[in-house]
Formats: sequence, C-alpha cells, structure tokens
Amino acid sequence: LIKRGLLKGLARQIAPALDDFSRAQRMDSTQPRLYLYRGIVEFLNGDFKKARTDVRRAVQLGDEAESRVWLFFSEFKAYDREQAQMNLDRYLALAPAISEEWRHIIRYLVGKEDEEQLRRTIATMKEPWGNPDKDWRAQAQCNMNFVVGLMNHITGRKVGAKPYWEACIDSKAHPLIPLAVATALLRETRPQ
Repeated sequence: LIKRGLLKGLARQIAPALDDFSRAQRMDSTQPRLYLYRGIVEFLNGDFKKARTDVRRAVQLGDEAESRVWLFFSEFKAYDREQAQMNLDRYLALAPAISEEWRHIIRYLVGKEDEEQLRRTIATMKEPWGNPDKDWRAQAQCNMNFVVGLMNHITGRKVGAKPYWEACIDSKAHPLIPLAVATALLRETRPQ
C-alpha cells in the first residue's frame, strides 16, 4: 500500500494515493516509509507544510539521511532556506552514522561543499563494504544528481533540474525514491 500510494502520487492521482496511505496507516502507523512517501507526494502537490509534518514523523520513527534531506526540502519550501539549512547542519553535526555519500550530499545542501566538490567526492568514493560495486556507485551518483536537480528546481536556478534528473535516470541505478520522483517530474516538464 505504501509503495502503491507513492506511485499513484507520482502519477498525480492524489486522492487515491492518500487513500492508500490512510489504509496503510490504519494497519501499521509505525512505518517511517509511510510518512516519507506521503510527505513526498504532498511536497510534489505543493502542500509543503503537510509534507514537513509527515517527513518529520518519518524522521522521528527512523532517522535516515534521505528522510532528513526531504525534511530540508519541505522546510525550505514551507518556511525558509536559512532555517532549513540550520536544521540540516545541526543534524550533520550530531548524526551518528551517515553514509559518506549522504554526508557529502548534505554538506552540499548546507553550503559546505559546492557541486564540483560533491561530484569529485562521489566519483572517487570507496564502496563502503570493501568490494568494488558499480551498482553502489551508480546509486550514489543517482542520489547526488537527483538532489542537485531538486535544489536547482526549488531555487529556480538557470541550470535547471532536467539534466541532473536525466543523469539520475541514465545511471540505471535503482534507488526507488530518486529514480521514481525524477521520472515523474521529468514527465511533467516535457512539452506535450
């Protein structure tokens, strides 16, 4: 139900998506992904305050870096960039174990790394479990491209999001959220 709700939401079937999330919540309200995915759908639907509430709940139930990044984007849009960056920077300073990939992505979002540094770091990063894994690197690059693209999208940068989201999709990686959201957003931005 949770994944189906996300996919419906990405297809802009908002009411059926929210129905799926509500059913899933009645069955088990302790699933962090329920709140994260619903928050993403609300974010993409322009309801940034509801998105922030849901993503904050996801963070409370299972504090993952990816959820923190979505919380940053929700706070950025619902309130202001400065507050969102301050909260994310505090998380970066206090977070126990964040993967190197997400640590650098977060450093980029709070202004401690520029895009060039982030790109170079991800390209040279060692696979965390000691085995060379091209799929892991593709996922890290997809996550990076998605986040840089979304940052460009919400700030209205002239570079835009499209080339970054296309790079995420072209990576052939399989991180569900960046790949699915990038695909849905690109579909919306293409001329009909």
